[in-house]
Order: sequence, then structure tokens, then C-alpha cells
Amino acid sequence: MTKPAAMTELEAVNVLLTTIGEAPVNSLSGKQTTDVAIAQQVLNEVNREVQSRGWHFNTEYNVELIPDTSKHIEPPIDAVRVDVENIDTVIRNNKLFRLDTRKNVFEDKVKAQIIYLQDFEFIPEPA
Repeated sequence: MTKPAAMTELEAVNVLLTTIGEAPVNSLSGKQTTDVAIAQQVLNEVNREVQSRGWHFNTEYNVELIPDTSKHIEPPIDAVRVDVENIDTVIRNNKLFRLDTRKNVFEDKVKAQIIYLQDFEFIPEPA
């Protein structure tokens, strides 16, 4: 008997396909039917929605962010949310934007809580 393992993206797509009465597929690469593409899209949307809430597996605390030479801070590309300590910020134009000063200029480094979007294959099974 083989040891159970976490669900793969292919297995998740096949679960979605079987719920609509379609046959499972052997691969997600190459040309796919519309149903397979839609199943992948739904899986990706739900994955992003679930992870955006922030969980133990995808949240890091006290991450130091340092302004570049233009005094801007670009969040990591895989960050879905960045909460800076003691400064009300949002992400605008792929830069942190200060709501208090209404500018994207930071004089000093900041500490942040960052929620990262993980690849489906690396999230824990309960997610």
C-alpha cells in the first residue's frame, strides 16, 4: 500500500471535472479542453481567495522592507497583502502607498506583516 500524500493540482482539477460529469485527465500541460481550463481557473481563483485571508503557513511577521534610492518600497511580487507596523498603507502601482501622507515615499525602513501567495503544490492539505 502506498503512503497517502497531499493532493496535487492535477488531482484537484480532476475532482472538479468529475463533479460536472467529465472524465479525469492525465496531465495539465499541453492543449486542454475548455472544461479543464475552466477547472484550473476556478482552482486558482479559490486558492487565491483562501490564501488572501492569511494563514499560519503563508504569513510572515516583522519583515523588514527597505526603500530604494527613489524612497519607494515595492512589495514582494508574491505578496497578496502587506500590513506595515504603525503606518496605514496600501499597495498602489506596485508600490507601498502611505495613506497618512498620501504619498509613496518612505524615509526609513519599515517592518511589515506580509501574506504571501503560495503555489498550490506547497500549501498544506487542509487549505
